Amino acid sequence: MEIEFVKVLNPWGESYGGNQSSFQNQPNGKRIKRCGCGLMAVCDMTLFLQKNNHLPWTEYVKFVCDKAENLGITDTFGIPPKKIIKMLANSNPDYVFSFTPKRKFSENELRDTIRKSLTAGFPVIIRAGENFRRLPYKMNGAVYRMRWHYFTVTGIENDTLTFCSWGRKGEMRCSDLYHFFGFTGGVIETKSKK
Repeated sequence: MEIEFVKVLNPWGESYGGNQSSFQNQPNGKRIKRCGCGLMAVCDMTLFLQKNNHLPWTEYVKFVCDKAENLGITDTFGIPPKKIIKMLANSNPDYVFSFTPKRKFSENELRDTIRKSLTAGFPVIIRAGENFRRLPYKMNGAVYRMRWHYFTVTGIENDTLTFCSWGRKGEMRCSDLYHFFGFTGGVIETKSKK
């Protein structure tokens, strides 16, 4: 099962959600590039909920830069989950958002929470959290590792999660996510008020 997610029509092609690295020449660009993964997750989720899934690059840049002005990204830890939830709620009044820390989940509960949200039609924002062992994932056929990062899960098939980050589609095992979650990691869920 996979949700059709936000696509940005860049001058260099179509991306799967936003890419914080492509903002270096924009206002606040260096900060967005270095620690704007939460901002990308907020903007992409907002566009998804507003059913604005195909956006030209110039409109996407304006949207992200406007949001960045009001968010207050810090240089070291990015955006705390409470701030992300507040920004999502302010931009999307028909929905309720909640953050559940990793410590509240068993491995099966994490998988079931993600599957339930995707079945209801909502992607899930994940905060990988600080993790010195680094969470393994695949993107474009190569294996990488992440530590402090937000990304958006858009699909699940058995133990494989499909996610959006850096303007591309990636994959990771849900079991790896559970075992490599950092101590500040967790899940941001979306539910409709209707």
